[in-house]
Amino acid sequence: STTSNIKLNGSTIQTIYGGGNEAGVTTTNVNLITGSSTEVFGGSNKSGTVTTSSVKASTPQNLIIDTIYGGNNNGGKVKQTDINLIGGTYNNIYGGGNNADVDYTNVHTDKITMTGKFYGGGNNASVIYNTNVKFLNSSIDYDIFGGGNLGTVEGNTVVYLSNAAIKGSAYAGGNGKTATVLGNTTLTIDNSSTVNKHVFGGGNAANTGSKDNTSSISKVNIAGATIN
Repeated sequence: STTSNIKLNGSTIQTIYGGGNEAGVTTTNVNLITGSSTEVFGGSNKSGTVTTSSVKASTPQNLIIDTIYGGNNNGGKVKQTDINLIGGTYNNIYGGGNNADVDYTNVHTDKITMTGKFYGGGNNASVIYNTNVKFLNSSIDYDIFGGGNLGTVEGNTVVYLSNAAIKGSAYAGGNGKTATVLGNTTLTIDNSSTVNKHVFGGGNAANTGSKDNTSSISKVNIAGATIN
């Protein structure tokens, strides 16, 4: 097995890849400490399989990242993405890849500030199984989605918002007609969270289920939140 370890510690770097250009790696570890970057990928660029990708920021100082992808950029596949951010400022976050599929996504954020949008899934790419999102003690200027942006989730989405400030809307599903969630969607909001616009168990112009799977269930649990 192979492991790559990358630290952003006081630099300004346009693009960071945890993996290779046209090569895979077993495990990637991208550690964001301080500095700035336009794009951070947990995986590789053009091709290559990554078994597990990790992007983390545990005690960041003056960390400003435009977009994070848990997966690959334009090809190949990541089997499991793990994004774990405790602090820092980010524009957009994708649990999955840009134009490359992943199997599973897991995104855990705490005490972060976001100026854009949050997707548990990929951008123009599928999640073959499930997405899992925790957005705790954090704020976002626009919308949060459990699914992808134009990308399908073939399994389930689970979103948990706790003491979160969502200035847009919260969706358990995806964004766009092609961002179907084929399994179940679950959205839980608690602990004095605020959502300035709307809460949806499904997606934005995105279906839940399919004509072949009509048993999909959307659940929304709200306990101690303000929905404007």
